[in-house]
Amino acid sequence: MKVVSEIDGKKIPFEANGNTPRKYQKQFGKNYFEVASDITGAFDAESGQVLAGKVEMDDVYNLLYTYAHTADGHIDDIDTWLPSFDWFPIIDLLTETMDLTLGNLVYIEKKK
Repeated sequence: MKVVSEIDGKKIPFEANGNTPRKYQKQFGKNYFEVASDITGAFDAESGQVLAGKVEMDDVYNLLYTYAHTADGHIDDIDTWLPSFDWFPIIDLLTETMDLTLGNLVYIEKKK
């Protein structure tokens, strides 16, 4: 599954697939499913927003980076990639990529 979001005037692809949980674990040393469950648990379906303060923001940055790196394996490491943006609307991006997170937790029927 793939999503393209705009960050700082640039179109950035985010992608998740069956290898995403393994890739996240390998890169950040944390269990993807635990982190994804915490993040989806903080998602308010009615408003479509993530409830800030209910999630470790470092986990969110790492998750978004994993999705971006899955879509484009040539991007720089996270400590170089994040500062390449003047603005990084983390809550908006997390909301836009929620289906990627849910897709590795539960089956989501593809939109036609």
